[in-house]
Parts: sequence; structure tokens; C-alpha cells
Amino acid sequence: MPRSRNSVMSLRPGLFDHIWFPFACSRDLRDYPPIVIERGEGIYIYDTCGNRYLDAIGSWWVSILGHNHLRISRAVSGQINKLEHVLMAGFIAEPTLRLSGLLADMAPKGLDRIFYSDNGSTSVEVALKWRSNTGRTKAKTKRICIAYRRVSRRHAGRHVRRRHTVVP
Repeated sequence: MPRSRNSVMSLRPGLFDHIWFPFACSRDLRDYPPIVIERGEGIYIYDTCGNRYLDAIGSWWVSILGHNHLRISRAVSGQINKLEHVLMAGFIAEPTLRLSGLLADMAPKGLDRIFYSDNGSTSVEVALKWRSNTGRTKAKTKRICIAYRRVSRRHAGRHVRRRHTVVP
């Protein structure tokens, strides 16, 4: 049975036509449009009609701490009122320095350098490049093999190329 549309749907026809939803079949979006979430509190999220849902698929930090956690909200608000962001290219924010020191103190001996990334794939890419560069600069003879599979977009599902890269 098709889901009734949220109040946001009446604001502008075709509102969802310009968004790709990676976890939904586009044919189903007309009869089962996404639920528009307006706010969160604790383990619950609320849609624009006021309906409450248990957020069982929330992000990892929401799963641990809940939505709209007062201490986190205050800390984020306080920081954003002072400085939203500074690129670490000749500049550094004081909270970043403090956090780096705390993390380095907790890390095992020899792992005292901190790299910040906004996502997992970037962190893996940087780690591989870092390792590759470290091997070159220290003139190590040990080699590592990085293996991955790449599916060609044009032939997705029919053609898989395998590639092995040896990094000195």
C-alpha cells in the first residue's frame, strides 16, 4: 500500500525528482516516497508530520550517543560560533592540537602521528600513498602488494578487471 506523502511534498511538486537515492529503487519512490525527517531526539527521529521512529539505522555516533545530545550540541555550537573550519595547510585550530595530543598519548608507542580524514576511503587512500612514499624515502628493499578489483562501469556485471600493484 502506498505511503502517504509528507507535508514537505506539498511544498513543491517533484521535490524528490532531482535526488538520487542510492538505497532505493527509483521506480518505487513515487508510491513509497522517502520519509522526510525534521529532527532527532535520543534514539528517535521525527518526520515533518510529527510521527516518531526508532532510529535503528543511524550513523555510528548516533547509535552510541543518540540524536541531539546536549553536551555534544553545546560543544559544536560553541566551536562553530568561534571557528567553523580552518584548512590544515599552514594553519591549525587549537582544539585540533589538543585532540592530537590526547590521541597520541593513548596510541601505542611509535604511533604518535595523527592524520585527520573526513571519510574511510580517503583515509585508506592516504595510508596507501603514505606507505608507498615512506618505502621510497627510507630506501627499503621490502615490497608490498596492493590488490584490488575494479568493475568497469560500461560493463558492470559482465566484465571484471583484476589488477595487482607492487609498491617498492
